[in-house]
This record gives sequence, structure tokens and C-alpha cells, in this order.
Amino acid sequence: MTTKEERNFMTVRLALDKPCTKLLQEVLRHYVPEKNIHMLLNDPARKRNIIPVLRKLKQETTLYPRTGVFNGSYADFDLSLLYVLIRNLTGIPNHTTGWGNAPDSMDNSTAANIERIRILRNKYAHGSTSHLTNKELKKERKNIISCIHGIERKLHLNSTQFEDAAEAIFKAAKEHENLGEHLTKCQDEIRTMQKRQDEHENHLLKKTEEIQGDILNVHERLNELEKPLQKNTGKLQETEYEKSIFSQWQEDDDFFVSTKAAKNVGKMVETNNLVLVTGHSGSGKSAIIQHIALQYRGHGWIVKPVYSFKEINDAYKSENFDKGSHIFVFNDPIGKESYDEMSYNEWIV
Repeated sequence: MTTKEERNFMTVRLALDKPCTKLLQEVLRHYVPEKNIHMLLNDPARKRNIIPVLRKLKQETTLYPRTGVFNGSYADFDLSLLYVLIRNLTGIPNHTTGWGNAPDSMDNSTAANIERIRILRNKYAHGSTSHLTNKELKKERKNIISCIHGIERKLHLNSTQFEDAAEAIFKAAKEHENLGEHLTKCQDEIRTMQKRQDEHENHLLKKTEEIQGDILNVHERLNELEKPLQKNTGKLQETEYEKSIFSQWQEDDDFFVSTKAAKNVGKMVETNNLVLVTGHSGSGKSAIIQHIALQYRGHGWIVKPVYSFKEINDAYKSENFDKGSHIFVFNDPIGKESYDEMSYNEWIV
């Protein structure tokens, strides 16, 4: 992920490579339309000055094709090539310190502003750093906008399209930065909520352990109901109704997100014959037990959704019952919203 300083650097590069480059294309077009440039390119004096620079830029064949003359568009020219052509073909007067040199700070001529754009472009295209502080970004933004504004005003373009385009780039970068700060704040809030949720889950886990101690007698009763396998070792088959339940569980499980509580319940199931999952309504109890049941079902276990103790008892008495590969899923065994004495009594009768 890029840092704020790296994004600042890329913002300046984008402003120079897009609106500044397009502005210099318009400057060249203003003085030398595309259809006329071949005549100036073939002027012997100008050609002697231009050819060595074009070779250095590896752009000679762009302007001097092997056959015919140049008949393309300035839209394909980069800033370095545009600077060479503007300097040598347009007749724009030198700035006070001359082409190729840093202009005087008080010089607001078109040549001076073009020179400043060239220097900025070289600084960010060939510099040794790729980071820019917010203070440096603000300074470079002012420099770029000032150069564009000065060139547009001197050319009498009756438009601020290039200045507006550069401002849009800087504005978009600022909005992206604000979004990043907002996301960081949201992430902090999520971490705080997660911490609270973990504390709540730990509390529920403690209460679960306490309740498991209270139903120890029920646990022992279930263990007594286990019987040896009969000769007929065939496994109970899933009914169509059970298959439809598992199908619904699987659809719900596609959106399941594992939590610390879910992992703890899974560990308890591995070492206990009876695990009771408790919690507030909507806290994910059913999602957890269904998720674990589906995992065991995927490993070949017989999973049975039941709605009364009698169903469990009947299954245990079945000659096809395999005590080592069955899991019963029983929602609300002793009451849903509150303790149900009748449901509880069913377990101890």
C-alpha cells in the first residue's frame, strides 16, 4: 500500500504528464500548426540545431521519417520533445537567463513558465526520491498552477481548461487523502468493537461452562443410554426432510465468519459427549452449532437435528445406532427465551 508521501509525489507527476504536457502541445500548435511543421523542420539552420537533440531523445524518426515528411499529431509528443520544438520553431522570445537555464524568479514570460515546467518535469521524472511531504506538495501545486495560468493568459486562449484540469488532479488527490483518514478512523472503531465482542464472548463462554456443570446429571444419563452395536451395523439414512434442513444450513454457512466462541465450542465438541451453547438471541448460537455439525457431516458422521429428548432416546435404542459417529443438534433443549421446566423435566424423567 502506498504512503501519503508517495501519493503526493505521483500527484505532481500526473499534473506534469497530463495537463502540462497538453498545454505545451497547444502552445506549439498555436505557433506552428501540424500541417506546417514539416517546412520548419526542413529548414537547414533549424535542422542542424534540432537533429542532435532528437537523436539524444531517440525521437529523430518521429519527425524525420525515412520516407515523406511528418504528418502526424502533436497529441503523441511528450514534454521533452515539445520543449525542443517550442524552443527551436516557435520564435517565442528567450526569458531573461536564456533557454535551458533556470529563469529569474521575477520573470513571468511565456518562455520562463515553459522553462519552469521543463525543470519540474525533469525533477520528478529523473529525481532520486519518490516521496513528497504535504508542505512540498502545496508548494509544487502553487508552482504548477502559476506556470499554467501564466502561459494560458499570455496566449489569450480565452480558457482555463488546462489550469482547471491540473486543479482537478490536486483536488482528487486531497479527497483520496480524506477518504484514507476516514477509513483509518473506521478501522479503529472496528477494532474497538471487536475487543468488546471478544469480552462479551468470553463472558458467554464462562456462563456456558457454569451451565454445563449444572446439567452434569443429564450428561451422565445420556452416557448410560449408550449400548453396544447390534449385528446390523448399517447406518441410519438421512430423510428428505433432514436433507432439506442441511441444504438450508449450508446456504446460511456460506456467510459464516468464524469467531473465538466458535473455535472454543468446536474444541469442546471434540472432547465432550454433550456441549450446551448459550447466549443472547441473535448472538450466533445456531450458526455456530450448525457450522460445526456440517463439518462433522462432511467427515462421514451422522448428524441428526432433533426437537425432543425422546428422539435422542429412540435413536440410541435403534439397532442401527453407532455411538461413535452420531451428532445430535438440539436447539433450545430447556427453553428458548427463558428456562422451561417442562422441557427440563423431560431430560430427567
